[in-house]
Amino acid sequence: MLNPSIPLVATRHGKIVGVVQEEIHIWRGIPYAAPPTGELRWRAPQPVTPWQDVRQADCFSCASWQDITWCRELGGGDPGNFSEDCLYLNVWAPAVRHEPLPVMVWLHGGGYTIGAEVCRPMTVKRWRSAARSW
Repeated sequence: MLNPSIPLVATRHGKIVGVVQEEIHIWRGIPYAAPPTGELRWRAPQPVTPWQDVRQADCFSCASWQDITWCRELGGGDPGNFSEDCLYLNVWAPAVRHEPLPVMVWLHGGGYTIGAEVCRPMTVKRWRSAARSW
């Protein structure tokens, strides 16, 4: 990372820039597969098409299609917009790190019925607490 105050990183598909919040670098909405729409619907995931410009990674992507009423009642909130183009991930990392850190993966629950990263997102305070305990 060139400047620790600007969370800019190079991935194999292109550069992404995130945001800094409470000493945590956050990248939201990073594609991990091509959108499963059109000819790719109901097919195995395909690689992401690389991008040339720096991609903004500062907001959550759309949630997969689901019952909004169940989301609000059981899933902990409003998942926002829905789309079949929902194959994205989010990354939180301490802004300052002196050595490689372990990786934690969190997958929302919901039994393939409800859930999205925005329903009950981990707060920055919780991520920071988890990161510092290592």
